[in-house]
Parts: sequence; structure tokens; C-alpha cells
Amino acid sequence: MHSILATLLAGLGATALSDLWGLLRHPLFGVAAPNYALVGRWFAHMRHGRYTHAAIAQATPMPHERLIGWSAHYAIGVAYAAVLVLLCGPDWLAQPRLAPALRDGVPPHRPGAGIV
Repeated sequence: MHSILATLLAGLGATALSDLWGLLRHPLFGVAAPNYALVGRWFAHMRHGRYTHAAIAQATPMPHERLIGWSAHYAIGVAYAAVLVLLCGPDWLAQPRLAPALRDGVPPHRPGAGIV
């Protein structure tokens, strides 16, 4: 399989798996699923030169913010996969290993970090 297509599929698949986990967290642990409409709102406001917000949930809703947010979510997932393939080489696609994917594909958690 061509490396670009394989990278795209890896990114989409990993992001979908992450979304499945997000859906399961609520009934299992009571953790709310992420609201990607707020990510879309943040990106949509950038178009108008607004990059920071005291509280994105209080910012003016934007047209198509849910679609923009979900699209950004999946595009970022594909970008993470591309970085992984760049760091590990295209051979990783032929024989994927979990350790490099977890090491390179999971951003470090910073308490309090989020969209500002």
C-alpha cells in the first residue's frame, strides 16, 4: 500500500478508535465526551483574527463550527500519523508497533491545558 494512503488510513483509524474510547468513557467513568464544536468555534474565530478567548464556550457561536471542529480533529489525527511515519520511517507502516505510536502520537498532558 502506498505510504501516503497508509498514513492517511492510520491517522483516520487511530482517531476513530480514540473517538470510540471517548464514547465509552461516559457510561464507564462518567467522563463527558469532548465537544469538538468548541474546537470548530476556535478555528472559525481565527478567520476573523481572534486567536484567544477567556472562555471559548462563551464566545459567539460560528456557522458550521461542529463540522469545522470534527474536520480539524480528524486532520490533526492524520497529522499525528504523518509525524509518526516521519519519525519511525515508512517501514513502521508495514509492521506497526504500539510503543512508537504511544510515544510519538500522544501529546503530553498538561493540567489546565486547553483552548484559551
